[in-house]
Amino acid sequence: MTTPAHTRRLLAAPLVLLLSLGASCPPAEMTDPQTRAAFHADRAVTQLGELQATAIALNEQGLIADNEAVTIVRFVLFAVRTVQATPYGWFAAVDTAWTNVKLHAPAAPGSALEASYATIDLLLELVRSGGGL
Repeated sequence: MTTPAHTRRLLAAPLVLLLSLGASCPPAEMTDPQTRAAFHADRAVTQLGELQATAIALNEQGLIADNEAVTIVRFVLFAVRTVQATPYGWFAAVDTAWTNVKLHAPAAPGSALEASYATIDLLLELVRSGGGL
């Protein structure tokens, strides 16, 4: 018996989350605030791209509604533009927009989307706890 693809993704979600956490921490030798900010901005754009890809894939499989996928994609576009425009001051705008997305397109418990949401939450918390941007 083979395991369905969506189940394999759910089983892999904790590993992906753990790897994302480690990959989101800047190296210890990165002490310059601008370099750390650029590192966080780069990680944010990478994770946002993964969130968008997950939302689109889940929508194509009929696992999330069109309006939820559109909300997520619009957020990602806004967030990436914000990070690109203000690489040293993007955090507050993206964090506020992310809170709004979770209200309008909540992730179902145990879903692959929930794992993606947790990764973005973790990234934002890492930036917040590191002094924010």
